[in-house]
Amino acid sequence: MSVTENTMYSQLKDIKERIASLQERLETERDRYIKQFTSLETLISQMNNQSGWLSQFGG
Repeated sequence: MSVTENTMYSQLKDIKERIASLQERLETERDRYIKQFTSLETLISQMNNQSGWLSQFGG
């Protein structure tokens, strides 16, 4: 194998490792956003319930 081929294989390996790292980071961020969205949806639902309950007293 030539020096050029070795260099290309090394670069390809580095690129594949970087892609894997970025995919892992993307999955972590996606999971974080899903958890955050779910928490916000729950909070909105609770606030809507509380608003309905309070409106019974306000007329």
